[in-house]
Amino acid sequence: MKRFIVIAILFPLVAGVGFSAEFSKIGTAGAQFLKIGAEPRGMGMGGACVAVITGAPSIYWNPAGIAFSNNLEFLLSDVEWVYDIRNNFLSCVIPGLPFGNLGISITALTMGEEDVTTVDESEGTGETWGAQSIAATISWGRMLTDKFAFGINVKLLQEKIWDMTANGLAFDIGSYLTPGYWGNLRLAFVLTNFGPDMQFEGGQLVTDITVPEWPPGYVGPMPGEFKSASYALPVAITLGLAYDVIDTPGNRWTFAFDLKHSNDGAEKYRMGTEYAFSELLFLRAGYEYDPDIPDEDRDEDNLQRLTFGVGLNPLLGGSPFNINYGYQDLGLLGIGHRLSVGMSF
Repeated sequence: MKRFIVIAILFPLVAGVGFSAEFSKIGTAGAQFLKIGAEPRGMGMGGACVAVITGAPSIYWNPAGIAFSNNLEFLLSDVEWVYDIRNNFLSCVIPGLPFGNLGISITALTMGEEDVTTVDESEGTGETWGAQSIAATISWGRMLTDKFAFGINVKLLQEKIWDMTANGLAFDIGSYLTPGYWGNLRLAFVLTNFGPDMQFEGGQLVTDITVPEWPPGYVGPMPGEFKSASYALPVAITLGLAYDVIDTPGNRWTFAFDLKHSNDGAEKYRMGTEYAFSELLFLRAGYEYDPDIPDEDRDEDNLQRLTFGVGLNPLLGGSPFNINYGYQDLGLLGIGHRLSVGMSF
């Protein structure tokens, strides 16, 4: 068991080192919907939550968190993003299985449709096109000791633009440690979106090809397919810690800090806090510092990454019920709103 725990702790780090060359460059990656915070409690804390959140919401943040579930849990979250983009997240955790706890989730990003136009039909052809992205996830989490939890996500990905489709596979690996000293200190380490590149195929990429000078014996046009460029997934390593500066039966005040290292940007520093009144009413605030934004652009008209949140956790029919809201300032892009409802049995 001790050997397995060491492997569980070191594997995300070793896998991340394998991508060090990729992490060293500042560029872009696809499947960006995987980076939109799909759950309001964590985003209310500025995303500084991989060492805080457990249960059904943790499938998105840190799969090790589902190991703490003792009851059947459900969560439904809706994100109202920018420019009519919506991101929905549905998750479920089934505890008490012989091999550990099982989690299932679906993330779906959708947006409005637009008219198809061409050079000859600039007013529209009568057709419409749209785009969507989906991730179907199965999770496993288990307490390996009374202080250490480990979890894995396996994600099937699909992105679609008009009638072109890209399919992919990604993995998340997470750990969660409560050392047992310095009060209620928690540590977490997560590797997310680890997997092969994706590539769009089919649809408008399939077309008839005409060669100006056909070889003898060939008559055009011939069926063919353009090959789109492949794109990397937004791989990231996140190290998080959380500490309860106040922890009494009536009040809890948690501070959290996450350091996120990704392949499509500089390191991001996330700070967040949550105040709980009798574990019934929750107030949250957070901030993400992004070095990719120049200091001279950090004014009220640019991306500030400032977040707030509130939550309620009453009983409904004798079962714990929770509702959470998260607010994110996106500067010139507007405001991001998140709302979720959850229940455990």
